[in-house]
Amino acid sequence: MTTKLNELRGVSAVGGSIVRESEGRKGVWEIKIIEAGEGSSGFYPAEMLERDGARAFPAGTRMFANHDGWEDMFNGGDVRRLIGKTLSPATYRDGALWAEAEFPIAENAQFIEAFLEQIGISINTTGESEVGTIGEYTGNVVTK
Repeated sequence: MTTKLNELRGVSAVGGSIVRESEGRKGVWEIKIIEAGEGSSGFYPAEMLERDGARAFPAGTRMFANHDGWEDMFNGGDVRRLIGKTLSPATYRDGALWAEAEFPIAENAQFIEAFLEQIGISINTTGESEVGTIGEYTGNVVTK
């Protein structure tokens, strides 16, 4: 079944983070998009993230400064809150999806650097899931 997937850092155990500025690449940041495991929208198996990560989060994935309001959820997001994009497709390593990102407007990059420890990465996408059990978890298992 088609499932709306929303994982918010701080609410979900699988939410991502902006980890650090890439070595030798000023203005390019390494980000953890999402970890394998149980989130608020379902369970994200490592095998599924590894298989589908680059397709789900390609280079050029838009990054917004905040979560969509009700009106924005259906029109692709408020362009006034667009602050960055991924430069690489997501790759799987260490139990998570990772990518490089940039925040090209100087004020946005300064904000990211100043609040690196307080902000994170949330996802808002659609996937496929089915009810199942993995270990102690029973509920929606994201399959695609």
